[in-house]
Amino acid sequence: MQDTNAEIVSNKAVLGPYWSVRLSTGWKDYQPGQFVMVKAPKAFLRRPFSILDLKDGVIEICYKVVGKGTFGLSLLKAGGKLQVLGPLGKGFEIRKTGRQIMVAGGYGFAPFFGLAKKLGGNCSLFYGAKNITHLIYLDEFKKMGVNLYLSTEDGSIGRKGIVTDHFRDVLPDNGAIAVYGCGPGKMLDAVNKICMQSAGKLKISCQLSLESYMACGIGVCHGCVTKNSKGEYVRVCKEGPVFDGEELT
Repeated sequence: MQDTNAEIVSNKAVLGPYWSVRLSTGWKDYQPGQFVMVKAPKAFLRRPFSILDLKDGVIEICYKVVGKGTFGLSLLKAGGKLQVLGPLGKGFEIRKTGRQIMVAGGYGFAPFFGLAKKLGGNCSLFYGAKNITHLIYLDEFKKMGVNLYLSTEDGSIGRKGIVTDHFRDVLPDNGAIAVYGCGPGKMLDAVNKICMQSAGKLKISCQLSLESYMACGIGVCHGCVTKNSKGEYVRVCKEGPVFDGEELT
């Protein structure tokens, strides 16, 4: 973990309200699923963002402009500075046995870009959103060789409906499968339930990356706690954000 006053390499719009900022941190490596805390302009607290990619000491973060903090972030120019703390939290454990399946809802695609790179593109991504304007980085995933299964609620691209229905209907009947999920809480609950129901006929593992509001990102403030399967409170920023599905049932 390092607190770095990073130089902005680029900061540009990707699609609609989604932006990409690349920061020169000098960091060597990270686990896909880890995140950073960024001191956005005009924001009192730092904001958590998943690390999209890390190459040659430059991290990439994808963010959505939704308020004053992220709007201020979108105004920053290359050559400026941005305070960033990371890499933080527990990322995905890469399990290369059997098929590799990622399930993302909306903004939850972010940690899977780096995960797909670690897997050498030998994986599938079930990616769902409200409509086509919220599905981004599709060409980049395709270039890596990722098999894309797209879902939109309005049917503007891919299968019409929600991503978890698509995932359930296409899930193989046998074999070993490693499942990685990231997105809204209800989506993750559904992914976990599908995996548990399939465990009798499949050798299946399920890891889920939780989304939570965070104040510190390092486990001090206890502002992002959630209950695990034992009824214990765990910190999303410290014990997570990635948890085994069995820990959350």
